[in-house]
Amino acid sequence: MDKLYQVFEQHRNVQTRVHQMGDHQNYFKPLIFYLVIIVSTFWIKDDINARNVNVYMIKDDTSEFTLTLEVFADVASEYLGSYDLAISFNQDFLQFQSLEPGNNLGQLHPEPTNSVKDGILKVNGVFKYCPKGLVSLLFIHFECTSNCVNLPFDIYVYDLMNKDKELPIEVIGFNITKSAIERMQQKQQDHMPLIDNATVELIKPLVDLRFNQKEQFINQLIETIGKAKTTQYQSDILILSRIAHHLNLEINCSQMIDIIECLQCLSGYEDSSCRNLAGESHIGIDDVIAHFQAMADFPKN
Repeated sequence: MDKLYQVFEQHRNVQTRVHQMGDHQNYFKPLIFYLVIIVSTFWIKDDINARNVNVYMIKDDTSEFTLTLEVFADVASEYLGSYDLAISFNQDFLQFQSLEPGNNLGQLHPEPTNSVKDGILKVNGVFKYCPKGLVSLLFIHFECTSNCVNLPFDIYVYDLMNKDKELPIEVIGFNITKSAIERMQQKQQDHMPLIDNATVELIKPLVDLRFNQKEQFINQLIETIGKAKTTQYQSDILILSRIAHHLNLEINCSQMIDIIECLQCLSGYEDSSCRNLAGESHIGIDDVIAHFQAMADFPKN
């Protein structure tokens, strides 16, 4: 009987310890669950913040002789504090008219500043109340000198900041512009140019050459200014040359063209310009050639 009682007590003690372990496990299950949620939340948030910012533009409105573009920055869960952009346009076909802030709850303070030179529109803006997510930066208004053109645009992102850090930007290529050269030569707080004048002179032959790959661009810099100068100035050159978005915008002729009259005009049969079928306005040779080129690109049945 004593041995049987001892066996019973040992069995009860084992069961007690098992139940206690089960209670501890049940206690830790919710705690582990919440820890997983917290860690996952931070991981997801970091992953979202690490995503590159996408800067792009769309055609907002157009008529026969006007064009409006809207510029966006998708900063995801980041807050956008300021931006410094350059938008290229073909000044043979477009004349810059005005710009205005985008549609945002965050107000710009002060109003965005801008300057235009050599087909480059430079814009600087600071947000008083920093927006996040998809941010409408600007509306840009142009006047068109032709109503039948194909217009390329590039956005160069010189700076896109949160309150105290630069935001990572999704770029599609690198292209040194005349405006970028001017910025390289600007005096800094130490009264020295960002890039020394001798190096800038060596860089100038690369103006308007486009590079789709970062490695290709850096290799060209090494070949042009040497490895030491490339290492010294690479960061600044990349920032001043990065293209965030490329847009090909086609504005179609507003009315049909009298093909017979245009053929006569092109062949020199008569000197008068082509006219549209309604006879309301005349169309120049450049418009006619562009129209025929567009016709040649139509799919064949």
